[in-house]
Amino acid sequence: MDAGAGQVHVGEVPAADVDLVGALLRSPNGRQKYLELARTGL
Repeated sequence: MDAGAGQVHVGEVPAADVDLVGALLRSPNGRQKYLELARTGL
């Protein structure tokens, strides 16, 4: 396995987190959940 796997960053946010946020924003309550997480320091 590549030592750098999972370490790709977009700005300061890991790519996996970007995918997670994208999934949240597409889900019915995801946007509200994301805003709550962002407010509490995701």
